[in-house]
Amino acid sequence: MRNFFLFVLVSFGLSVEGCTATSWALLVAGSKGWYSYRHQAEILQAYQILKYQHVPEENIILMHYDDIAVNAQNPTPGQVLTSSSGLNVYENAPKDYTGKDITPENLMNILTGNKTAMAGVGSGKVIDSTSKDTVLVYFAGHGGQAVLAFPNSQITVQGFKQLLEKMHEEKRYAKVMLLLFEASFSASMLRNTRLNDMNIFALTSSDFKESSQACNFDETRATYLMDCFSSNLLSLWSNNNGNMSLDSIYDAVKERTTSSTVVKFDNSSLGSQLLSSFIGENISPGTGHEIKPHHMDQNAVKSEDVPVHILEHKTASNQSKDYAAYDQLLEKRSYIQDIYQKVVDDLANSDFQKRYWMQVGIDKIHNWACHTDIVDQFSKICFNFGENPYALKFVHALAHICNEGVSRSKIIDTFRRVCQEGKNVEAQ
Repeated sequence: MRNFFLFVLVSFGLSVEGCTATSWALLVAGSKGWYSYRHQAEILQAYQILKYQHVPEENIILMHYDDIAVNAQNPTPGQVLTSSSGLNVYENAPKDYTGKDITPENLMNILTGNKTAMAGVGSGKVIDSTSKDTVLVYFAGHGGQAVLAFPNSQITVQGFKQLLEKMHEEKRYAKVMLLLFEASFSASMLRNTRLNDMNIFALTSSDFKESSQACNFDETRATYLMDCFSSNLLSLWSNNNGNMSLDSIYDAVKERTTSSTVVKFDNSSLGSQLLSSFIGENISPGTGHEIKPHHMDQNAVKSEDVPVHILEHKTASNQSKDYAAYDQLLEKRSYIQDIYQKVVDDLANSDFQKRYWMQVGIDKIHNWACHTDIVDQFSKICFNFGENPYALKFVHALAHICNEGVSRSKIIDTFRRVCQEGKNVEAQ
């Protein structure tokens, strides 16, 4: 009987010493639009799993643009699926923060428990955690080297590092915080950020010079329903694997995800923590939200190539409007690459440097303040990364420019001269 009561206490997040220990989760879909359907779908799937595994609903915060269920391209209005025959993961999902409220600033205020800043915004919910609690942060969206895109803005590695340091200094989690990133080049957001010192265990869907991969194309909806990493991760979550350690979860997801390099950030003491500390335990299995691993990495598509593949599927049906959209997409992408090339040509000192800045990813950012400033200016003057995620493919060039020590005024002048039409272009 004593063991039974201990089980109940632990299942509902109470320590046996009598101190409250609460599980908190922030689930963020950082994109919008039908081409990026999968990001909101997998975040909604994660919500349903946490809910059914008894993480208190008031402790789960959901940030999603909420333009998928009601999208004109949705053949089943009001539904969002992660598999063609799966359940509606949109059902009863909260709308804590949607639309224009999906911003890096709100993310920071939510994670640092800033109730004053969030008053009157969305649900106003924040992660009101303490040093006794566990915190899970799961982001799915578009990324570039050292940049994560939001629907209308972005956050750089400097801003995210400062956020993590603040959470650690304010003791907003217990022994370990769990970070999960589904985005291209996502490991670049965590390199050189002292995660070991801050007791943070993190998994990223891709290495710092690598794209994330989409899986599970749905013919009816003409879009990808999930990413490969998230599909494999959430299949473990939903099939009652809470007794697995974080290290075991990493090993399993890495083995299944063959199309990109799953990266782990931790120190030797964190990986033994049980997954159930973050996602709860399913006391009553069989909720209907279990999902099978897709094992579809052989059909994987690079994140930046998803819109092209979607339109290729559509043009196979010989619809003239889709041929036109396909040609326009390729033209816009070529234009974005040309703009980057013109910026580099103007600021580089040699032909070798021009090629290097465009073709070679960045290993280390030497001037983080310059990088954050220049990325923000490029997004304002040239291409909004949320509207133009393809522009993230070449964002490493901006880091090279900062590392070279080019003056801010010269960089901004170049942006203004070569990016006159950039704000009018959207190339997914």
